[in-house]
Amino acid sequence: MNNLDKSSKLSVRWSNMEAMRVFAMLMVLCVHAGFFACGVPRAADFHARPFLTSYYTFTESLAMVCVDCFVLLSGYFGLHAKKKHYANLLYFFLFYKVTILALSIAIERRFPFSPKELVQYVFTLDSDWFVWAYLGLLVISPVVNAFLRQASRRDITVFLAAFFGLEALSSLLAVPGVHFEWGYSTLSFVGLYVLGAFYRQHLENKDLANCRNGLLLYVVTSALNAVLFALMVLGGIDRFGLFSSYCSPLVILASFGVLVFFSKLRFRSRFVNWLGASAFAVYLIHLNPLVVGYYRDFAQMLYHHAFPWLWGPLLLLPLSALFLLFVLFDQLRVGLKRLLG
Repeated sequence: MNNLDKSSKLSVRWSNMEAMRVFAMLMVLCVHAGFFACGVPRAADFHARPFLTSYYTFTESLAMVCVDCFVLLSGYFGLHAKKKHYANLLYFFLFYKVTILALSIAIERRFPFSPKELVQYVFTLDSDWFVWAYLGLLVISPVVNAFLRQASRRDITVFLAAFFGLEALSSLLAVPGVHFEWGYSTLSFVGLYVLGAFYRQHLENKDLANCRNGLLLYVVTSALNAVLFALMVLGGIDRFGLFSSYCSPLVILASFGVLVFFSKLRFRSRFVNWLGASAFAVYLIHLNPLVVGYYRDFAQMLYHHAFPWLWGPLLLLPLSALFLLFVLFDQLRVGLKRLLG
């Protein structure tokens, strides 16, 4: 029985994998509190403060696994393109568009958008890229699932090698006509989805797949990624996106290490499952255009007060509190969904 067959029989959440979901969302918050909010290091920063800037870069590299971890989880369990799954995704998405807009109007006593801006707010914002890319993955998942069921281990291995090789080449050389978009696309998600499924089908029970090796792979590849990023910046090479994007081979390897680590944990926790069920809300709330400015200001305040050495560990404390606050707010969505049946 492969992972696609197994996932259809699951009736409860797996706490270890829900913990991975929570970890991934915390890393999303960290990524958006790092380079996104406080700026990408320049060569001058590495020259002026080499150790501090390297540390800042390393913490960003550790957090870059966030998106890839989510997609690997989807491959690990398998997606099923049913009406209720489309409905759940769109309900999640639209609930926060409407709720946050309504709260903004109530607090500021004005409508914040023109008619054109309102359409953009709902449908075409760059910050919503993950929702649309994931929706695309859900649409094509039956085709990918059929391949996974029928293909041999060798066939999937060849596919993964060719896919990630082409993705790296495309990112490094800006090859035209192949739209991986630095990992911000459905196409990029396909490879991660297949990798997550391949791990569960063929690698999870291997001796090398253990918590220690998973953690080691995560930390070492993240460190190497940070070093290569710094060298690219110092060398004035503008293709450093290969080392600071979701399609970076090292980011993918680090994310795979996270998957291995959490898949080998064994515990049950209703609290972790509860957090995991609302993790997507954290993404939708903090990147909403009516909220993200406040989040950016919050991150910059932390940066100026906690940087340098306490930036990494101290950052997790307020972001964990913010995560919990957003999860509590998400209970409104959960309660409304129950009322609607």
